[in-house]
Amino acid sequence: MSRSKGIGSVVAFAAALAAVIGVLAPSPAAAAEEFVYPITFPVVGDSYYYAGFGACRDGCTRTHEGVDIMTYGWKGVPIVAARSGTVVYTSVDAGRRCCSVVIEHRYGYQTRYLHLNNDTPGTDDGRAVGLAPGVEVGARVEEGQIIGWVGDSGNTEDNIPHLHFEIRAPDGRAIDPYPSLRRADRVDFGILEADQAALIALSRIAYPDGARSVVIAADPALAAEAVGAFDGPVLVGPFTAALDVELDRLAPERVVLVGVAPDVGVARHLPPSVRIVDEGATREVIGRSIDALPGGPSMPPIVMVDDGRRMRRDAVEPFDRLAATTSVQRWVVDRLPRARDLPSGPTLPLGEATEGSLVFRSSAGWVEAPQGPTVEETAADALAPIPADIDVGSWSPPSVGLVVLTRRQATAPTLRFLLDLFGAPPHPLWR
Repeated sequence: MSRSKGIGSVVAFAAALAAVIGVLAPSPAAAAEEFVYPITFPVVGDSYYYAGFGACRDGCTRTHEGVDIMTYGWKGVPIVAARSGTVVYTSVDAGRRCCSVVIEHRYGYQTRYLHLNNDTPGTDDGRAVGLAPGVEVGARVEEGQIIGWVGDSGNTEDNIPHLHFEIRAPDGRAIDPYPSLRRADRVDFGILEADQAALIALSRIAYPDGARSVVIAADPALAAEAVGAFDGPVLVGPFTAALDVELDRLAPERVVLVGVAPDVGVARHLPPSVRIVDEGATREVIGRSIDALPGGPSMPPIVMVDDGRRMRRDAVEPFDRLAATTSVQRWVVDRLPRARDLPSGPTLPLGEATEGSLVFRSSAGWVEAPQGPTVEETAADALAPIPADIDVGSWSPPSVGLVVLTRRQATAPTLRFLLDLFGAPPHPLWR
């Protein structure tokens, strides 16, 4: 083969390869279209989604201008504002067009939320409006604020519940939300049952080398008023072999008892370094001390496990607002635990719930209230908890247990979401 033919073959091969690469790789124009708009993920809970932007709809008479976020068939899953802004549109008629929200943000960008719930909890009656109170045209909403709940309203009435989420440019053009959702921060926190085993697990993660102070409460419903003043873990009774082992490991210099009388029986379970020598009001111990505080205050529902560093600047104000609404405390720990190491309950119930029943998060996981006309009749208000006079057997009023945040998780959107979560009665999920 001649030199010129060899060069020609190489050139031809390179041209063919370039053509193939051109097919496989996005063009510069296509790459430029992958615009990422900084947002908080708009659904709080287990969900999945796919890149469906631009897909054919209604026989290709129109295209899909957003991304569908699916919640495994569950209605009532919280939807939050992806960014702070002003509500410029809502559809609240309890009919075919309900329910949707449009929020306008800085520089004219918009996020749109469609197919919000339009059913009375536990039903598929189309008689409710699943927008959160105060979400109306002209209202200012904050990133992470609950604006509504997942449903099947609008043209998805006969399909599975989901949120149709859109991002719009200032000129009204639809932008593919998929890249933004993939990079979105999420509302993130852990939930403890606040029982002995869970708190011991947290103590082992956060205090691997022991602690100078330990608070011991009689049961999960009690805690010390001054918990925040101690740089050690909070544990709960009763005194068991597991608690004895953890106290020996921690070897505290000070033990604060809440709702537990420091009698001889209790003293037998305290670490060897702590001994009660005086039965008077002030119980001195050799080189150590033990205090007894009366029981009464509730176990704090929100605890931020902190490594002592400053909080994010934009999180300080929502943290203070949350603390003014519910009991919030910061536990300074020796080592900041990783979020995945914290014991927590499932985000959504994984089992099959009875059709038409209401499911609430409780401190023990998820609790299903029984199906019945009384529940349906009394749950007309989307925020109404199940009334106490309903016969629910062993079911007790739900609570969210002990919410645990690391400093990294304590973002402004997460704190704003928790403010809404604790500021209203429990909201149910159902299928």
